[in-house]
Amino acid sequence: MMKTPFDCLIFDADHTLLDYKADERGAFLRLFSSLSLTLDERQIERLHFLSEHTWSQAGLSDVASEYTQQNYHDLYRSHLRILFPRIFEELGVSADVDIVSERFLKELEHTGNPIKGAEETLALLQKNYRLFVATNGLSAIQRGRLAVFGKRFEKLFISEEMGVIKPQKEFFERILEEIGAKKETCLMIG
Repeated sequence: MMKTPFDCLIFDADHTLLDYKADERGAFLRLFSSLSLTLDERQIERLHFLSEHTWSQAGLSDVASEYTQQNYHDLYRSHLRILFPRIFEELGVSADVDIVSERFLKELEHTGNPIKGAEETLALLQKNYRLFVATNGLSAIQRGRLAVFGKRFEKLFISEEMGVIKPQKEFFERILEEIGAKKETCLMIG
């Protein structure tokens, strides 16, 4: 392997290591199965569309926004209370939005679906680098989904536990301090 100036590789989770869309799909399928509903592919694609739209509407896509930075984890939870009434209306379902929202979050805690080649790449890199994850999200969900990689990472840095989100400078400063590294020797991937 070629020598680099880096000792530490810090990976984002979603869309870098984990296939969020596949994980969300699984959560929707398990959730609606528990409500005795079977979804077809067209319905699942529609749920993904509604989910992405609601995520953006809630401001969660704008992580540079001060409001989003200060309220990210509350917005993460509360956007589901907007999403599920829309889903229920389209599917003709009657259910308690708060209960279903919480169940959906629990369903997202299942082991994640790795991006193709992620496991093999990490196995190779782990031989020469210290590996970490830095991700925005809810702790139980991210830890559950990242469990698929076993002990590939020295540590997971999850915004809910840190009390600050990426891309805030403090997020990365805390990581560097905790791992005892200089920014010049770390590479953020994702």
